[in-house]
Amino acid sequence: MTIPVSIIMAFCDRPTFKNTLIGWSNLDYPDYEFVFIDNGTKKIDEYKQMIDEFGKTHKVKHHYFDKARNLNVAWNFGYTQAEGDFIIFAMQDEIISNKQILHHMLEEYDGKRISLLPLYLTLDMINNMSLIEWKDNPELIETVNNFWGDKEAINFTRKNATVLSHISGQYRKDWDWFGLFRTHEIGYLWVEQDVAVREAFLGKPATTACGVKCYHQAHKMGGSVTFVQSARCGYIYKTENEARLLEPAEGVK
Repeated sequence: MTIPVSIIMAFCDRPTFKNTLIGWSNLDYPDYEFVFIDNGTKKIDEYKQMIDEFGKTHKVKHHYFDKARNLNVAWNFGYTQAEGDFIIFAMQDEIISNKQILHHMLEEYDGKRISLLPLYLTLDMINNMSLIEWKDNPELIETVNNFWGDKEAINFTRKNATVLSHISGQYRKDWDWFGLFRTHEIGYLWVEQDVAVREAFLGKPATTACGVKCYHQAHKMGGSVTFVQSARCGYIYKTENEARLLEPAEGVK
C-alpha cells in the first residue's frame, strides 16, 4: 500500500533554493505533496514563479508569512497544513542525492525519526557544480573538485545524521506523540538540539537512512530571517510528559 507523504519546507531569500527544487524534482514515488512556507522573503514574486513552475509537475501548497519566523515555528505551522501520513521536514538548502529518497525512508523506518546524512558543499563547490551534469543524477556532485578532501566541509568524516534535522521524517502518529517542535524560542539550535535531547530521554534516538543522503549548500545566515543566536543549553527533562512537551520543563541556567 502506498503511504501518502508530505514534505514541509520553509524558505527565505537564498540562492540555494533553486538547486534544492531541482533535486526534489527527481522524486520517484506515487503519492506525495509539498507544503512550502514563504518565510518573509523580500522577493515574493521571484519565489512564487519558481514554486508555480515546480507545481506543474508536483502537488504543492504554498503559504506566506509576512515576516520571518524561527524555523521551528514555521515547521509547526506547516504540519497543520500537511495531509500525509508520513511527514518529512526539509531545510531549504538541501539537494537530495537520488529519486528513491521516499522509498528508503519509508522502508527503513523502525519507529524512530529517520534522517538523511548531510554532506557539505562549500561556495567553491557550488560554483563548480556548473561544470558537471548533476541535475538528473545528483550523486555526481560528489565528483566536484575536493568534495572529499576539503577541510572546511570534512565530508570524509561524516557517518550519520542522528542529531541533525536537515531532512528528517516519521509517521504523523509518532510526531503527534513526540510533540513536534518547541515554539517561540530564540536561537537556531532549538530545532536540532532540543529534539535530540528529548529523543534521547525518551529512548528513541533518530536513525540514519541507508543509500541516500543530501548535500547541504553553503549559505549566509538568515536571508530574510534574522535569527538571534543563542548558546543556551536548553531544558532538563525529568519526565516523559516534559520531553513530549505536555508539561513545562526546567530550563538550564
